Amino acid sequence: MPRKLLILAVAIVALHAIQEVFVGASPLGSFLANALQIFSAGLAAVLCFGASRRGTGFTGPFWILIGCSSLAWAIADLGWVYYESFLHMSVPRDSIFHFLVDTRALFLVMALLLDQKKEPVDLDLASFLDFAQLAIIFVLLYLGAYYVPSLSESRYASILRSAEVELGEDLAVLGLAVMQAIRAGTPRIRSLYFGFTLYFSLLTAGAVITDYEEIRVVKEATTGTWLDLWWTVPYLVAALWAAGWQPGANFYPTSRRENSFPSLLVNNTIFALAPLIVLLEAAQLGQGWRGLSFSLLGVSILCFAARLAISEFREVRSSLSAHKADQDRLEAESKFRIAFHANPEGITITSLGDGIIVEVNDAFVAAMGFERSELIGKSAVEMNLWVDVRERISLVEKLRRGGRISEAEVRFRTKSGREKQLLLSAHPIQVQGQLCILSIMHDVTEQRLLERQFHQAQKMEAIGRLAGGVAHDFNNILMIASASVQLLEKSRNDPARIERYTHQIQNATDRGASLTRQLLAFSRQQMLNPSILDLNAVVTDLWKMLPRLLGEDVDTVLSLDSALGQVSADRGQLEQVIMNLAVNARDAMPQGGRLTVETTNVVIDEALARVHGVDVPPGRYVMLAVSDTGVGMSPEVQAHIFDPFFTTKELGKGTGLGLATVYGIVKQSGGYIWVYSEMGRGSTFKVYLPRVEAKVPALEIAQPDEPVPAGSGTILLIEDEAALRAVASEYLRSKGYEVVEAGDGETALEFCKSHKGPIDLLITDVVMPGSSGPSVAKTVLEARPGLRTIFMSGYTDRTLGPELLGPNATFFQKPFSLDALARKIHAMLNGKS
Repeated sequence: MPRKLLILAVAIVALHAIQEVFVGASPLGSFLANALQIFSAGLAAVLCFGASRRGTGFTGPFWILIGCSSLAWAIADLGWVYYESFLHMSVPRDSIFHFLVDTRALFLVMALLLDQKKEPVDLDLASFLDFAQLAIIFVLLYLGAYYVPSLSESRYASILRSAEVELGEDLAVLGLAVMQAIRAGTPRIRSLYFGFTLYFSLLTAGAVITDYEEIRVVKEATTGTWLDLWWTVPYLVAALWAAGWQPGANFYPTSRRENSFPSLLVNNTIFALAPLIVLLEAAQLGQGWRGLSFSLLGVSILCFAARLAISEFREVRSSLSAHKADQDRLEAESKFRIAFHANPEGITITSLGDGIIVEVNDAFVAAMGFERSELIGKSAVEMNLWVDVRERISLVEKLRRGGRISEAEVRFRTKSGREKQLLLSAHPIQVQGQLCILSIMHDVTEQRLLERQFHQAQKMEAIGRLAGGVAHDFNNILMIASASVQLLEKSRNDPARIERYTHQIQNATDRGASLTRQLLAFSRQQMLNPSILDLNAVVTDLWKMLPRLLGEDVDTVLSLDSALGQVSADRGQLEQVIMNLAVNARDAMPQGGRLTVETTNVVIDEALARVHGVDVPPGRYVMLAVSDTGVGMSPEVQAHIFDPFFTTKELGKGTGLGLATVYGIVKQSGGYIWVYSEMGRGSTFKVYLPRVEAKVPALEIAQPDEPVPAGSGTILLIEDEAALRAVASEYLRSKGYEVVEAGDGETALEFCKSHKGPIDLLITDVVMPGSSGPSVAKTVLEARPGLRTIFMSGYTDRTLGPELLGPNATFFQKPFSLDALARKIHAMLNGKS
């Protein structure tokens, strides 16, 4: 409800009250009271005309007729002002203004008789004829019930008759409004009629009170009294009602019901009987009114005849339209049937509820191997067509929720038992009043087979490239170590050469260990040491050395988000990701350029994931972007950049493991990587790592640079590789420890049972013949709780539970430094972390 209009309505009522209190029923008071009434009725008319613009269907003419009713009363009240305020006399009984007061009921009846339909309602010729009949009946009723008798009656009788006529009109309008509200198709249409009923009930109440006062004092009511509010307030209510009215959603019923016989009878009785009603009313007017009576009767008969002709014409046109619609429907059904069966894709029509097959086309019958008669009337589940029935249940539930099924991959079983992979698109349709599913299926069985073969070929190609690259690098490493050993044997008396060759062997070993770590990173099987990290801090620390690494001809730009979230990752591995991406960018800019490193918070939804073309679960991420202005990459190169040993660099310029390592680290850290590149315009690598709130426990492997300390205590060493067991034992004994060797778990357990003294530390391989290292450790820990344990392994796909990797246990990834092992043993035996 508009606030300004409400304030205006309150102000008008207040002015009425002021006028009643200070001016009263004086000539000035009468004039002011009538002016406020006319203004209120005119305001209601204007706002009703405005509401008609917002209306659709029958509500447009409805509001226009309501506005005309208010306007007619306002014009009649102008006549009252003219006679009372200017001529200082009562309105004559034969004045047109008496008639205008009653015409408000005529307009309201016309509004209430409008058909409640959604289609645009125009006042066409048939509607005009119907309203003309109503006008003729109204004129005759006015003449016969009030005007003619009042000419020969006393003032009291005339006032009483006027009250009876007015009350009869008002009750008839109210009854019609209630009946239309009951017949309303939707609650919102019903509320429209109830709003009308409220407004007109106030008008009726005002008319009853005014008529009672006129009958009591035996004269027409004097204006300028409190009775005037009974005319002003209803029209203000009508103005507020019209200003606040909106059709809103679901105003009209979703489907139009056919008119029943009683409904048709109610709608058309008054128009069919109009000439008879006119004849009866004309007969009551007497001889002096015969000319007018028969003229109106003639007009009524002509209106009825024209209305009948129009109805007949519409009926014929409706029949022709229905016949044409039937012909069009039959033609459409024929075209659909031809298209349905000629379609090369399999099509089925099944009931939504029980899945009964209503119709299938020839392509589906041929693909499934059944006869058409075997399928019709049976359900797909009953015919065992669905390999997984849950797929159908899921699709049906999605359709029930209003979702769309487009190219969902499902599996069907043919009559011979062969499985077919199909892309299914489904749409709900109505078939003879039953809700069904129209399904279109595209067979992709052969396509999926070719794709699997292609992927297998790609996989074998990648494995071959990986094996060749590993063999090449390890052969070089082994060649360096083997040659250094041969030269070492020939240089026993030359300490300088012995040191140089030993250093070369150590370097070759380190290169082998580094290559192993890169392979493990690519395969996402390395042991990580995750912790909560500020990615900005990691980038800032590396930024100090990047210019020296990249060269003077590469400009570096840093763009860090000050509100960046935290990530859980292995700091060393994350630094390797940044370094590898930076080195890769440097190599793409041989003539120099600009390297940009950016961090920011991102929220990824399904739409953004589709843009990137990667399967990233929606969520909150921290993004690291590394961009260069280098030579860029072709789509063919981008398809292989994360493959191990794939490189576009010259022979000997790169290993082909840099980006493969980046990919493996990112994926193992729970993240995602995406690349965009254009030839000649550079490349951008974007790494998405999940944002975290809670701290992730980290495995600590300390490797300080201080000298290796000696120690004491008994160490049980379990290692199935004899040579490794021997060198490790010899090294640890050289550091002061007593070492008990065991080649398998059973030997170690026998020693634990028979040994009465303390065992200070257990070192065990994870994977061994017979009992595994973790199972042996559990058994030993049951007998010796709190025993400190070091696990070591060359494998990384063996999971160690949290009950083993507690505060008294740690893990070493082979190959590792014996010095690092000795430092860790000393720290554990001396109670240091």
